[in-house]
Amino acid sequence: MIKLDMQVHSYHSYDSISSPEAIAETARRKGLNGFSITDHNVFRVDYVQLRQKYPDMIMIPGMEIGTEFGDMLLYFIKDEIKTRKAEDVIDLAHEQGGIAVLAHPYHRRHYDYPEAILKKLDGIETRNAHNIENSKIADDLGGKCGKCITGGSDAHFLFEIGNGFTLVDFDKSKAVDLQELKEAFIKSASPDCIKGPSWTFVVSQMIKYAKRIQRHLTG
Repeated sequence: MIKLDMQVHSYHSYDSISSPEAIAETARRKGLNGFSITDHNVFRVDYVQLRQKYPDMIMIPGMEIGTEFGDMLLYFIKDEIKTRKAEDVIDLAHEQGGIAVLAHPYHRRHYDYPEAILKKLDGIETRNAHNIENSKIADDLGGKCGKCITGGSDAHFLFEIGNGFTLVDFDKSKAVDLQELKEAFIKSASPDCIKGPSWTFVVSQMIKYAKRIQRHLTG
């Protein structure tokens, strides 16, 4: 059994300041076997270099993309996906051999998710440390869809890493084979989380606006 935090944000996101190296070190210190860095709408982590530095950690390439039906988490992808149309996001993730998971459903808005989208999805994030209040209806949605269910901390700060996680029935020694890991993930993912502090969202938004101002001032 391996323990993975399936939603962590690095400084490549507009609302985080954590380096990928610090994320790996923190995940290791907290007893996780691995993680997925799911930066908002970008795919910039150098996984080749990061794996060389932390060969004992499992790293699943990912992104979080905002669509017309809320955010989607993409795992096991190879390249950045730029579209924001939900159906196209899922299709492009599949073309890369990846999977698409609905992130923190009903968080801040209760979407009426179309059946066509739910059928194409590979999973539902039913445990998110910033969305615990909606865990029950997320469970219901996951049960209705019959998809795999996942969990993550949605960490924008290092201390949040591990607040949410996914257990996968898999031999860690085989994790170099991402195809085998992906198959095991879809079949056996089991999530859990603890509630993260609410103030971190406010601070992450302050970081977002500070980064915007910096970009404006530096051109």
